[in-house]
Amino acid sequence: MQYSEVELLQRIGQKDQSALSALYDRYHKILFSFAYRILLSREETEEVVADVFVGARLRLTTRKKPKWTLGCSCLPVAVPLTVCAASQKEKKNRK
Repeated sequence: MQYSEVELLQRIGQKDQSALSALYDRYHKILFSFAYRILLSREETEEVVADVFVGARLRLTTRKKPKWTLGCSCLPVAVPLTVCAASQKEKKNRK
């Protein structure tokens, strides 16, 4: 069965590891491609994409639900990815 993004996020909030895996399988390639265009480093991109999924799991399993869980599509993961990638790029430029 293929769950919607909202259903996956709800299941992740209930600590369903298979839902997190399904979300990862659905979006990691798209997110990697997007982040790589910003960072231009495979290593940094892998780190950012992993951080996004770990962060999403942590936020969804706490009692305080983030506002972005109300959306659908890949928005719940794309927004933190954009922020994370931009932050990583800014850190790199400061060095």
